[in-house]
Amino acid sequence: PLRRNVTIDEVGGAGLYFLSDLSSGVTGEVHHVDSGYHTVGMVAVDQAAAVSDLLAGLNKKAG
Repeated sequence: PLRRNVTIDEVGGAGLYFLSDLSSGVTGEVHHVDSGYHTVGMVAVDQAAAVSDLLAGLNKKAG
């Protein structure tokens, strides 16, 4: 991740890209305008407790 938030201009630029001929070969893609944070991933809600236990166990081993 770029460690910053995107600006409204960057989001608008992505929209302009999709509206322009430059995107004529793009079909059905998800275009993330999020400074790369989609690569980090998110915890599935139903797995949050297991992940919490795992992280707590790692913290005990490190300490």
